[in-house]
Amino acid sequence: MVTQTITVAPEPQTIKITVWASGSPVDVTRVNNVEKAAEILNKMLEAAGAGVKIKVKKQYFRGDYMDKLIADFAAEEAPDIIAMKILAALAEAGYVIPLDDYV
Repeated sequence: MVTQTITVAPEPQTIKITVWASGSPVDVTRVNNVEKAAEILNKMLEAAGAGVKIKVKKQYFRGDYMDKLIADFAAEEAPDIIAMKILAALAEAGYVIPLDDYV
């Protein structure tokens, strides 16, 4: 009797990144560019056999979003990346930090 072993590659670990942005209609590129970058990175990770995949969840606001943002921070569900004109106010309130020390 001949037995055959079939190896199934494990599903890659998924890292989820949430991105929020606001502004004029052209500013939607703020979230779209992160999504495109993740697509490029996913191809590189797959080619390297890293077993990791990036998934981007994006949300773009044209109107008021501050109540939702503060509620999500309170629920510990805030976005990972924020591209909004009120960034200075969020930093002063302690919601966001500079990344200079991490680069």
